[in-house]
Amino acid sequence: MRRTLSLTLVVAVGLLAAGLATAPAAADSGKKFIYVKARAANVRAIPSVQGQILATLPFGSRLLAQEKIGDWYQVRLDDQRLGYIYEELVTSSQPARLWVDAATAPVYAEPSPYAPLLATLPGGTELKCLGKGDDWYKVALDGQRTGWVHEDLVDDDPPGVLFVRVVSASVHASPSAMSEVVGEVAAGAELTKILKIDDFYRVRLASGKEGFVYKRAVTDEPPTRLFVDVPQADIKTDPTIYGTVKTKVTSGTELLAFDKEDDFYLVRAPDGTLGWIYDENVIRMSK
Repeated sequence: MRRTLSLTLVVAVGLLAAGLATAPAAADSGKKFIYVKARAANVRAIPSVQGQILATLPFGSRLLAQEKIGDWYQVRLDDQRLGYIYEELVTSSQPARLWVDAATAPVYAEPSPYAPLLATLPGGTELKCLGKGDDWYKVALDGQRTGWVHEDLVDDDPPGVLFVRVVSASVHASPSAMSEVVGEVAAGAELTKILKIDDFYRVRLASGKEGFVYKRAVTDEPPTRLFVDVPQADIKTDPTIYGTVKTKVTSGTELLAFDKEDDFYLVRAPDGTLGWIYDENVIRMSK
């Protein structure tokens, strides 16, 4: 009798272990939005590649994941049916914003330069990104249209602001130092960056005029605040001890610095004078 009970217990434990080994992984019940990141993704009736295909969703489709079971998300389709989609085909990343970072960017109906052309967008255009496949971004156009733009023509950094870091920067009509100069901007001037072309930035001035400035003439770092830390300091024409004195500033005077060359800062004095001041005569204030 004791032997029979022992055998029964062993069999029961074995069956329980086998059941646990074949049971599906525990489900993660947290709901969240997921997005198809493949060009197309199948939603199946069960969490298996052998399951019946309920729907095939295009790249960028948004789904509400009900729970996660093993390597599969349970999702609800538009017709309210529940299905499963493999985790490697989706991402939890929210759709991002992109900006055209070239002179122009063609948008195609499919992720190929041989697909029908839907639009040609100018530099600086903001786009809503619906996802990415290989080297292409799917983006929203006007109305209900969507299209594809190559990753080399867009950037996820906004146009932003540039600051002139030289005494005077020339604004050219085209991205070439040999092109017509259409304006001059002084140190510290704020310019709206539209896009970068080779060694030039296409920018928009405060007046609304657009042109191109050499990349070394600008920076994305705002001016630095300095305070004069000696009884009196000279602001000179050049960043050397031999420069001609343009004006003098006294202890406690606040200056804006736009660049630094060796031991000198390029600054603007309160009276508007631009020049160079020795770094031992000032204190750099924290931001």
